[in-house]
Amino acid sequence: MADHTPYRAIVIGGSLGGLFAAAALREIGWTVDVYERSVNELDIRGGGIVMQRDLLEAFRFAGIAHGPQFSVPSRDRQFLDASGAARFRQRMLQAQTSWNVLYNTLRTGLPEGVVHAGLALSGIEQDGARVEAILSNGERARAHLF
Repeated sequence: MADHTPYRAIVIGGSLGGLFAAAALREIGWTVDVYERSVNELDIRGGGIVMQRDLLEAFRFAGIAHGPQFSVPSRDRQFLDASGAARFRQRMLQAQTSWNVLYNTLRTGLPEGVVHAGLALSGIEQDGARVEAILSNGERARAHLF
């Protein structure tokens, strides 16, 4: 009889990379748990991120919807010297977003219970095609290993 149990993944780190990985794995049918050592939401990491086509494709692939305030248009790029005076200005049509917008969009796109805050990785054990993460509270989480 075939095993129809979905694959299980453990993602250590709940920043942008970890949330993207979790969303993408969930989209292809995996069960995913994300463990983030910080007890607080991650935010206030900066702005001025240029929206590249690959970023939008990654959001589409991962099935993460975003609202109309996902980015803002910019017309120019300006270079400043150490005193803050404009030294050079170039016309450059782009869409800009911020780390916070990306993070919050990814975070709210994952169901409740996927991200576990306040748990750091203490160790890893491997057993054949499975891996076990040992967490800071003594809990153990098992996943498939590829």
